[in-house]
Amino acid sequence: MADPIRLSEVEIEGHEKFRDWRRSDYSESLEEGRARLRRVERYIPGILAEVDRLEEYAVSLLREVIGAESVNSSPGGERPVAEIVARELRGQGYQVQMVEPEPNRTSLVASRTFGGAQHPEVLFYGHMDTVPAGNLSEWRYPPFEGRVVEGKVFGRGAQDCKTGVSSAVVAARVLAQSGLKLSGTVSVATVADEEAGGHKGVHQLIERGLLHGDYAVYIESVPEEVHIAHNGMVWLKVTVRGESAHSSKKATATNAILEMGKVAAALDRMEFTDWKPHALVPGGPYISVNKIVGGNKENMIPDECSITCDIRTMPGQTLSSVLADVGKILGDLRQKDPKLIVSHEVLTYGRSGEIPPSDPAVVFTQLAAERVIGITPKAVGVRALTDQRWALYDAGIPMVIYSCGTPTWHVPNEYITIKGYLDTVKILCVAALMHLAGEE
Repeated sequence: MADPIRLSEVEIEGHEKFRDWRRSDYSESLEEGRARLRRVERYIPGILAEVDRLEEYAVSLLREVIGAESVNSSPGGERPVAEIVARELRGQGYQVQMVEPEPNRTSLVASRTFGGAQHPEVLFYGHMDTVPAGNLSEWRYPPFEGRVVEGKVFGRGAQDCKTGVSSAVVAARVLAQSGLKLSGTVSVATVADEEAGGHKGVHQLIERGLLHGDYAVYIESVPEEVHIAHNGMVWLKVTVRGESAHSSKKATATNAILEMGKVAAALDRMEFTDWKPHALVPGGPYISVNKIVGGNKENMIPDECSITCDIRTMPGQTLSSVLADVGKILGDLRQKDPKLIVSHEVLTYGRSGEIPPSDPAVVFTQLAAERVIGITPKAVGVRALTDQRWALYDAGIPMVIYSCGTPTWHVPNEYITIKGYLDTVKILCVAALMHLAGEE
């Protein structure tokens, strides 16, 4: 049975407070960003040098965070990572608030105000949960060790998203210790449950009024890309009923697994209707049959088999149209096979999201990256679900997704380069200075 929390976005969609995002002009954003960058240029060399000085600390922190296993929905939850983050930020004078809607499913927000001014508020954002390690034989090094090899740190979550979490902590430390005359607030949010949609993570922070900011970086990307739009997601459970019987009755009893084979193949081939190509999110909607459960015992014909499908939707595509397309496929199968008993239910729904490429949050991030690494990352969409939608539509926070990471999401031997990690911290600090550094 579906968890009602996972379906909260079904009623939210289309009624969000910030669905109509603020208007912006690219030329104006670029001019303003360049002016701000010139204003803080005198501070940047010192900040970059301080990040380099903290390399040993940064790597040690990342290794500790990777070692704090936090696979989504595991009994230990995200609490072990949250406690590390809280310890480090409290030591730098940040005020920490934790939320735990379920045991060990911990999210936190930490803030420190400079110069007596609440705004502008710069938010560094990352998620603490990971996907499972998978087949351990495919890993060169233990996935929860954080092994350092030839300038790289290996481990589950190294890219997705524990470098983001660690970068946020290190950047917050650098800014707190900079001695510069800052005016505004630096906040860090590290959340649970992103890998399952964020309903038990960022959504809980927003419900309690704890997530806010005037500029935010969700720290998880690759150097060449600022991610500003993403797919929606539907996790769909499909169940086929058969007849329980002894194996000797296979000629007459309906085998749920064999029936499911037809259903799974048809769903995997299905094409969606009622959607349009998007300027930022590449490709189109797709479905992947990713999990199967069936059978009771070796000598019993299975009377039930279920699959879970991961469906990714395009901006503008509705849940109702997706379910109509699925219903047609299943209806056609029933017509061909009168013995087929099949049902479906939505387990999780996540909305798509996007921020305009002309928004100052996007342009300022590009300029900060260009200043640090000499690359102007392209503003593009990503074929995945992210927490960005919650920040944009429900909290009204202009959030972009960026880091100098690696394309190793969800694969064995996931890693981050130490240089990329430190460059990420530097870019976060430069972007923060563009908002917070006043005239001296």
